[in-house]
Amino acid sequence: MKKLIGFLLVLTTVISGFAFNVSAEEGVITDEGRLPFEDVKSNHWFNESVTLCYANGIIKGMNEYTFGYSSNLTRAQFLLMLANLEGVDTGEYTVTKFADVKESHWFYGAVAWANEKGIVNGMTDTTFAPNGILTRAQLATVMNNYMKDKYTVEIKEGALDSFTDKPKAGYWYYNAMKFAVSAGLLLGNSDGTLAATGNVTRAQAAVIFDSFMEKYFYDDCEHIFSEAGCANPPTCEKCGLINGLANGHRVLRYNCRTGGNCSVCGEWCDPSQQLHAFNPATCTEPRTCRVCNKKRGESAGHKWVGPTCEETAYCSVCKIFGAQQLGHTTQNGICKRCSAEVFSTPIHRAGYYMLKNAYAYGDGTYGASAYSTYQNGDEDYALVWYDANQVKFYIEYAYYWEESGKTVVINIPVTSGSSLSICTIELYNRDGKLLTSGKVHFYRDANFYEGKNIVVGDFTNAAKSYVSFIENVYVAAVTNAAYYTDYILDMVYGGGAEELGFRYFENN
Repeated sequence: MKKLIGFLLVLTTVISGFAFNVSAEEGVITDEGRLPFEDVKSNHWFNESVTLCYANGIIKGMNEYTFGYSSNLTRAQFLLMLANLEGVDTGEYTVTKFADVKESHWFYGAVAWANEKGIVNGMTDTTFAPNGILTRAQLATVMNNYMKDKYTVEIKEGALDSFTDKPKAGYWYYNAMKFAVSAGLLLGNSDGTLAATGNVTRAQAAVIFDSFMEKYFYDDCEHIFSEAGCANPPTCEKCGLINGLANGHRVLRYNCRTGGNCSVCGEWCDPSQQLHAFNPATCTEPRTCRVCNKKRGESAGHKWVGPTCEETAYCSVCKIFGAQQLGHTTQNGICKRCSAEVFSTPIHRAGYYMLKNAYAYGDGTYGASAYSTYQNGDEDYALVWYDANQVKFYIEYAYYWEESGKTVVINIPVTSGSSLSICTIELYNRDGKLLTSGKVHFYRDANFYEGKNIVVGDFTNAAKSYVSFIENVYVAAVTNAAYYTDYILDMVYGGGAEELGFRYFENN
């Protein structure tokens, strides 16, 4: 039976594939020869089972064109399928004890039938939970109740032993799972689990019903199937089992506005039989007949990419733009959404890390420092200081020259947006008395004055002798100031003085 259905489906699928680009002589197949569901393809593992269940009226779609194979099956849906399998006239059953099952509900008769026959008892004495998701254990229990008095099933004692998650004896579903596995209704998952508490999808339900029909429902019938016709499916002459879909009419020189005659049986096929040349669905339009503009199914929907913090959303299929970019979650900091660094200026970036990693003085200022002592008695000290209140940096460096008893102090106020920074140099003696002061220009442009970028000037005439006297220590102080500042800034926030827009140079 499986091979026959498989051949039939391949045949109808191939014919259907030519329906969009077929010549008038080859003809166009009508809808009798294919499943109406857009989401069930010929290569799906459940295709044959869905076809058999659909042809025999057991399973319908979620809507006219959608089967919903991956959707979880509800308890009410499963009972209606079981009632359809049994051929129950659900209109004859009008009494139920469940308060959550009303006469206006589409599943009312199926639940009433199953309860009256002892197939289901409900979640409680008065509730059934019709919209609850059906689990594999619940399915096994329902099928056990349905089959136990009608079919002979050999219960295998070790039926559950091969499953890594087999339930323990005494669980409420132990016997039902043992029955379902022994009956061949549940085979387990590829990972070796039985997943008794897992959900049942609509595709899985179709396969279970298919297996049940093959093993039990028609097992006493030696099927004699009629040949499939244009509008008639292959049907057993003895038991009425439908073994697939009809072939479908084929119409030459068709017109979906006026219809045409079938080239096989000669029957007239009017436009209501949907002899259409459907173009594929787009992001915004369903399948559309290129002759009469009839719509079928639903649009494919946009395949959105994004949006991200910096990029707008766009459809990967039709390339239209959608929602605006999300924007970063901060103006000066680390974005919580994408982890990018977002800072208005390098000063703000350095300040962010100073707040995180430097020492807090408690007044909105933060500092990080380094200190060294040399063998000749010289000492130096560097400090990077950040004022969060004004978003400003100050870099201070002090060099004490043991031989002369003098100290060179460089204070650098770092400001954003200026092409250069003027640094005041102050010279003190051992007693802390200011000897003289001057200025050093630090240019922002890395290519400007390259090789001779420290300019010493603006010293008073009275102090010129001091400049000559301390020239060596002054050069050392400027060099060390650059080294220490880079070291401290890199230690605190991973970037040196150049990232703040400044470059230090040796004196010529």
